[in-house]
Amino acid sequence: MAAESLPFAFETVSSWELEAWYEDLQEVLSSDEIGGTYISSPGNEEEESKTFTTLDPASLAWLTEEPGPAEVTSTSQSPRSPDSSQSSMAQEEEEEDQGRTRKRKQSGQCAARAGKQRMKEKEQENERKVAQLAEENERLKLEIERLTREVETTRRALIDRMVSLHQA
Repeated sequence: MAAESLPFAFETVSSWELEAWYEDLQEVLSSDEIGGTYISSPGNEEEESKTFTTLDPASLAWLTEEPGPAEVTSTSQSPRSPDSSQSSMAQEEEEEDQGRTRKRKQSGQCAARAGKQRMKEKEQENERKVAQLAEENERLKLEIERLTREVETTRRALIDRMVSLHQA
């Protein structure tokens, strides 16, 4: 399984959010190991329905478009009776939630792309700075060598002059 970058700048997320996301990820991964389906004992259809209707799809918004638990929430509901207006309302709410989740996924992916772009730009800027500093360092080394030679030449000239004044 390949790691993906986060859809946001790392410093904008609080530790409690990261912890909650980590717990959600653990739940998703454990359900993936089981096969991505929810297995219930016979006669628990009502409890199963509660489980999947209370699952918050927004917590899974950062997942990729790959099939997984987000699809399970939409397909694993108990059968509806045709005269039940509550179940149709619940279905509409769930569809709205899934629509919001898709929008969040898309905006999260856009944010991830923007974050990656900023990281690339920052990396390129840092590389330019390193190159500039290396050039500046080399220039300063050459300047130090030149000044060292000049000081040595001046020192010799001064010593020669003092010796010639002493002899005269």
